[in-house]
Amino acid sequence: MQVVFLVFTTRWQHILMCKPLVSPPYPPLTYIPNNSCFLSTGDQSAKGNYGLLDQIQALRWLNENIGHFGGDPERITIFGSGAGASCVNLLILSHHSEGLFHRAIAQSGTAISSWSVNYQPLKYTKILARKVGCTYAETADLVDCLRRKNFRELVDQDIQPARYHIAFGPVVDGDVVPDDPEILMQQGEFLNYDILIGVNQGEGLKFVDDSEDNDGISAAAFDYTISNFVDNLYGYPEGEDATSVHCHFFSYSILQPPLT
Repeated sequence: MQVVFLVFTTRWQHILMCKPLVSPPYPPLTYIPNNSCFLSTGDQSAKGNYGLLDQIQALRWLNENIGHFGGDPERITIFGSGAGASCVNLLILSHHSEGLFHRAIAQSGTAISSWSVNYQPLKYTKILARKVGCTYAETADLVDCLRRKNFRELVDQDIQPARYHIAFGPVVDGDVVPDDPEILMQQGEFLNYDILIGVNQGEGLKFVDDSEDNDGISAAAFDYTISNFVDNLYGYPEGEDATSVHCHFFSYSILQPPLT
């Protein structure tokens, strides 16, 4: 029997702390608050990516035991949506997961999504530490202090990252994620898997949910959202503006009436 392994996550900020739950033979991997998951100092004090290591360990368990439930360890497919999809993509790029699955499905997310990898882990860990009274200069002392805190005190803190980015999530640690995912993809530093990547009609709608109503979104609100998104992530190339960016992907005709 083919086995499907679901990596289910909510938004990254909700899984700062985590613990895996596995239920074969249709095994989802989800998270409940518990031990440190994606908190990182960017050094040996807290390397991070513990959530990814949990997923890898769950896949090892699956390979060793799924046969007892009628599943075939040689036919394991992993899939996820959103943050789960970026985890799927990162597992493809990690040598730690080699041989643990054979196919992958990534829905509405990849490892190069802006919210997939945290490139400033120490910055946000220090913000969290200050909020809970762990103001230590040495990262080892800071992490030790955080470990003594109740998990609820940590996960209840409101840490706001730069727009369209994340405060806590996977990091480039040189091990589980050996390099920037885009570089790994460009260099072909991954094994060959059968991969299905998909998007949907409402992709990115959460970025415009404040201006959405029953009649859809107006052209003006759509323009503003696209401009804000592109400008925050990339800035505009010299000589380009929001209009030219829009026209590259959309014709003017569809921007005149409200989009429904």
